[in-house]
Amino acid sequence: MVMKRKVLIVDDDTSIQRLFTWCLKEPELEVDCASNGKEALQLMTKKYYDLVITDYDMPVMNGSDFLRVMKSKYPGKHTIGITSDMYEEQLYKAGADICIHKPFTLFEVNNLVHKFISNENE
Repeated sequence: MVMKRKVLIVDDDTSIQRLFTWCLKEPELEVDCASNGKEALQLMTKKYYDLVITDYDMPVMNGSDFLRVMKSKYPGKHTIGITSDMYEEQLYKAGADICIHKPFTLFEVNNLVHKFISNENE
C-alpha cells in the first residue's frame, strides 16, 4: 500500500488552487487548499502536511507572515513560495526553501513537489 503524501496549497486565487490540485492529482498525493495564511494554520492544526506551497500576495495573512508563524510552529516543514521577483527575498527570509516565479509551468511545479516529497523518504 502506498502512503499518501499530503500537500497544502495556500493561495487566494481559486483558479490557482484548481490548477495545482489538477496538476498534482496522483494516487500517492493528497492536496488540500487554503485561501490565506490564517486558514492554512488552522488546517495544519488538524492534519500533517509533507509540503506547503504558498503564494505571497493574499488577504488576511500574506505568504511571508504565514511562513514565519508556520516555521516557528513546524520548523522542519518544507515550503515552496510562489511570487513575482519583487517578493522573493521576503519569502526566503520568512523560511521558504525555494521560490517559483509567476508565470510558472506545471512541469516545474510537479518536479519541485516530487523532489521535496521524495526527499522525505530518505
